[in-house]
Amino acid sequence: MATATGVGERFQARFGTFRHISLSAFWFGSFFLWQPFTFVIIQDQVDQLVPDRNAQGAAIGLAVSVGGLFAMTIPPLVGAISDRLTTPFGRRRPIMIGASILTLPGFLLMATSHSYLQLVIGYAWVQFF
Repeated sequence: MATATGVGERFQARFGTFRHISLSAFWFGSFFLWQPFTFVIIQDQVDQLVPDRNAQGAAIGLAVSVGGLFAMTIPPLVGAISDRLTTPFGRRRPIMIGASILTLPGFLLMATSHSYLQLVIGYAWVQFF
C-alpha cells in the first residue's frame, strides 16, 4: 500500500543496504588514500625537495598547514551548495564524483614536482577538492 506525503512534507528515499555499502566503500578508499599520503608521501617528497635537514620540519608543517586551510574552509561551502543542488543523480553524488576526478591534476602535479612550491601548490589543489 502506498502512502502519500502531506502538504509541505518532503519525500525521502530509503537508504538501503547497497547505498550503505557503496558509501562505506567510498570513504574506506578515501581514508586508505589519505593516511599514507599525509604521513609518508609528503614527508618523503619534502625530504627530496628540501635539501636543508634543519628546514624540512618547517617545510612539512607549511605544506600541511596550507593544505589544511583549504580542507577546513572549502567543505562547509561545498556542503551549503550541495544542500541546494538538485540533479537526477542526487545532491551529493555529482559533487563527490566531480571532486574525486578534480583531485587527479593535483596528484599529478605532486608526483612530477621538481620544486617545493610545486609540491605545496599540488597539495593545496588536492585539499581544495
